[in-house]
Amino acid sequence: MAIYLRVFSFLMLFCLVVTQFARAAQLYIDPPTVKESLHFTLKLDNVQKLAGVKITLAYDKGKILFSEAKKTKETASFLHVVNGKKKGRLIVVMASARGISGLKLPLFSTDFDKIDTHSIKNKSTLNSGDLIWISGCQLMGEDLRDIPCSFAKH
Repeated sequence: MAIYLRVFSFLMLFCLVVTQFARAAQLYIDPPTVKESLHFTLKLDNVQKLAGVKITLAYDKGKILFSEAKKTKETASFLHVVNGKKKGRLIVVMASARGISGLKLPLFSTDFDKIDTHSIKNKSTLNSGDLIWISGCQLMGEDLRDIPCSFAKH
């Protein structure tokens, strides 16, 4: 009887570990805040020991214009490079020697100037996917292994 109990508890522990590693980190953009500019925050849910990030964003260059990308307090220790030279595309690369973990973890925030103010003035119906969306994601853990990443495509 004791051997069955040990085998059962081992299998339960194994299943728990496998399901935790099998879940991909989920990348998403919070709904924007609208003031003089549009402010988006990119968040990552369900990530463990994240140490490297390369995210490509696409945006509607006819309605908004990239202004700035900033780290959050959670990613303050990360080095980061932002490439916004090509209109309609934004690439953010971040790296750290020590990984961070969390749920709904804010990675960075972006500010965009409004070009087409007529279509953006009603902020109650504004959806981030209408103006900006994720087109690529690569994540790496502090152990230098890839972290699976999922995101909603536009």
